[in-house]
Amino acid sequence: MQSTETQLLRNAFQEFVKASDSLSNYYLVLEDRIKELNKEINEKNKELEKEKEGFYNILNSLPVGVVVQHGKSTLFTNKEAERFGWPEFSERLDRADGGMGEVRNGKGCFRWRKNSLTNGSAGKEVIVFEDVTEVQKMKERFERDERLRAMGEMAARIAHEIKNPLGSMQFRDLRRQYHR
Repeated sequence: MQSTETQLLRNAFQEFVKASDSLSNYYLVLEDRIKELNKEINEKNKELEKEKEGFYNILNSLPVGVVVQHGKSTLFTNKEAERFGWPEFSERLDRADGGMGEVRNGKGCFRWRKNSLTNGSAGKEVIVFEDVTEVQKMKERFERDERLRAMGEMAARIAHEIKNPLGSMQFRDLRRQYHR
């Protein structure tokens, strides 16, 4: 009976050694796989970083100001938003009603629009600024020209109204001189 137990123990130990070797082999395979996955993750992170840089380059190349906010915290501003005077606008927009409007500062007149971001960006908003200083100046020049044109027409009408009676007085004077 003892030899049967000894044989069972030997068999069990051999199975244990096989299982242990198998686990060691699986561990080595998993370790290699983890190294591969870490390498892939690092490569993907480098690709993401390049894409992020490209995205920021695009945003900084736009001729409009772009700001991303979460609550009252500013998460991103592109170069144009900073050039337009974003910190000053931030305070004004906090008090503004609605999602669009115009603001002015010493650098010009800017039209803005605010939208909420979607897809897992709860509470985040994007604000886009457009410099409309030249458009505003052209509009003001057009309105001034319209007022001047209207004043010119009014002056012409007044001159016409004054000229009619003067013309008839002059005609009467000429007629009197001719009949004498």
